[in-house]
Amino acid sequence: MHYPTLVHLLSLAVAVSAASQIHNANPGFADAKMQGCVSVKLGSDSNGVPVTINNCNNGNMGDFSIQYDWDVSFFDSPTNPQAPQYIKVAGDMCLEVKDGADLDGSAVQIATCDNTKSNPNQQWTSYPDYTFRWAKSGNKCLDLRDGQVAKGTPLVISTCSGRRSSTQAWASSSFQADEGVYLFVSGSVYCMLASVNNANIPASVAECVGADPKQTFRDGSLTWNVPSAPFTGPISTFGDKCLTVSGPILSLELCTGASNQRFRSLPSGQLEWDHTGSCVSMSDRFLRLSECSDASDQKWTRTHGA
Repeated sequence: MHYPTLVHLLSLAVAVSAASQIHNANPGFADAKMQGCVSVKLGSDSNGVPVTINNCNNGNMGDFSIQYDWDVSFFDSPTNPQAPQYIKVAGDMCLEVKDGADLDGSAVQIATCDNTKSNPNQQWTSYPDYTFRWAKSGNKCLDLRDGQVAKGTPLVISTCSGRRSSTQAWASSSFQADEGVYLFVSGSVYCMLASVNNANIPASVAECVGADPKQTFRDGSLTWNVPSAPFTGPISTFGDKCLTVSGPILSLELCTGASNQRFRSLPSGQLEWDHTGSCVSMSDRFLRLSECSDASDQKWTRTHGA
């Protein structure tokens, strides 16, 4: 039996404002082998310069006027947003909505920060759904124009969608994972199980409270590496095995990076098969896909000890 040996290495939320890249969490960037970061090209007068998404994986390509580092805070509570903040670059330039236009598609630019901190056009709130909401509106989110996942796409505001596959989710790195965790079906004693270190076996659950599955499944594993919300990636366990959609019952197969091994972690605790609207559910102690809903058998609680 394999035990958790890694702590939760990466955290989406930081409590202190610090220089950080702002990554868009849409999986289309990873598919294109890009890291989509908020960027701006500074000039002698940077007031009104548009803000765009660019590939920070390539750095600034020798153009030191391109800035990727922002003075920003991400939410530090799973339930409460941060207080409104200024998102700064180059010391005294702030992210703002051009002309304060409360309309879908309004451009986002930088301008000299209002030191009185009373300019509502420059105030943003980091929410636990990984959005940055324009504080003046409350229902407009930082977004990519027309939802385009491409280098050079301008940033805009648009009505907050709540869709986890949208381009409105932002984080401090391009991918984050919870490593070595137990996955419990919410409110139950059952956790996800790889019963043996073989490929082509059904994925199942075992009773993990009031029993000792480590004794029953000596050659198996109860610990998993899972994308942190709102990221998309494989759900893997020991022996390079990944949760795989291969039929009515999910199976464990060698990890290949294929689309049938890509799952999106939702803040609700659900694990959605990427872009399908189907979530991993427990049924008769096996794992299946069912339409994502509010059902408790779709919600998975992560813990580093069982």
